[in-house]
Amino acid sequence: MATAIRLPGLGESISEGEIVSWHKQVGDRVERDDPLCTVSTDKVEAEVPSLEAGTLLAVVAQPGQTIEVGALLCVLGAEGEVVPAELLAVAAPVVVRKPTPVVAAPRVDPVGPRDAASRTQGYRASGDRKLFVSPVVRRLAREHDVDLSAVAGTGLGGRVTRRDLEAFVAQGGGGSGFAAPPGGYAPGLRMPFGGFANRLVAPFHPDTAERYQPHADDGDVVEPLSGLGRAMAEHMAYTWWRAPHVSTLVEVDLDRLTTWRGAHKVAFEREHGAKLSYTACICWAVARALQQHPSFNSSITHDHQRITHGRINLGVAVAKPDGGLVVPVVRQAGTLGLVGFAQALQGMVDTAKAGRISAADLTGGTFTVTNVGSNGNLASMPLINQPQVAILATGAINKRVVVVTDEAGNDTMVIRPMMFLTLSYDHRANDGARSGRFLRTLRKSLEHWSGDLD
Repeated sequence: MATAIRLPGLGESISEGEIVSWHKQVGDRVERDDPLCTVSTDKVEAEVPSLEAGTLLAVVAQPGQTIEVGALLCVLGAEGEVVPAELLAVAAPVVVRKPTPVVAAPRVDPVGPRDAASRTQGYRASGDRKLFVSPVVRRLAREHDVDLSAVAGTGLGGRVTRRDLEAFVAQGGGGSGFAAPPGGYAPGLRMPFGGFANRLVAPFHPDTAERYQPHADDGDVVEPLSGLGRAMAEHMAYTWWRAPHVSTLVEVDLDRLTTWRGAHKVAFEREHGAKLSYTACICWAVARALQQHPSFNSSITHDHQRITHGRINLGVAVAKPDGGLVVPVVRQAGTLGLVGFAQALQGMVDTAKAGRISAADLTGGTFTVTNVGSNGNLASMPLINQPQVAILATGAINKRVVVVTDEAGNDTMVIRPMMFLTLSYDHRANDGARSGRFLRTLRKSLEHWSGDLD
């Protein structure tokens, strides 16, 4: 009997996915749990397994098409069976997404002076009574860079009250003084997140984007980014604009860790079933350092509040075989011993490389570690993974000649395995002194590695 196979739920808040490729062809035998196709969403790219066994009779959703959760992917049945027409007739429709053509953005005229008080005076002179505001409201408007003319006032005569302004900021209206909305303001106008100038992605005048639009010549390949690629592009542009990035770099001597790992690697992996990698050891040390420096295990909200997270959920960047990058999260890393952490990390790495990572595996991180040294790079200054406030990059381990001072104060030139660690952090949440103390704790833990597995 023919069975409809539909796109399953791919994670919280994910309503659709783009078909990347099919792993089975019409006529192929499909066993339960065999991967049918790869689907890309704005959070993850993953394989969709079959929940039934049978022969693939028909493929409905084609590569490049975006379909809703619950829409028909394909039909399975007995070999040679004819697909009933009524089965296809009741299928959820395929939603075809076509690349949005690049057009010049509509010109958006700046409001005028960025200072809220100056703007208020200007609107007062034009007779707009709603902008007669109290000094407290004016001060808050300056602090949050709010265009008061965009706030719906509930006070006497439509005046903007403090409660109106605070609610407006809480809904993402901070920074709205950047540009006026196309078509002008209207009473009760809802502020889009990031402001009317699409400040979320491009915090500059819209004409600027058109000015630097790339030109495609004959022979150039133009193709839209995948859903995951678009999400990453927007996320990175947002994090660069949102957080004032500062980076601090230190060099770490890994002689003790290297010696200990060489002596215990084979027995550890045989007994515990997980790789005793440098990444596992360093990330475990990071989790322990975050326990002592919780300001780096935090987030900054849009209304300038700090959330210090009680749990250390460590995101570790993992390269996929196709060249993509995902950041699965090891939850409650601060409570795990080295054995438990290595096992949890191994499970995440294996799942990611097999293309079976889920959206739930990629959410909830409070700090991120990325290993740029896997390709021989010495150091990197990575972008923070918002809404986190810091990210650590580990470089390649290279043997170098260094000077070591013994207990008697004598200097000796020796060869040691050295690594650069780069901490990029949000200067709103932490400063140079705190970053120095955090890196000192981490460096001491690695350079005085004890081999304590608990």
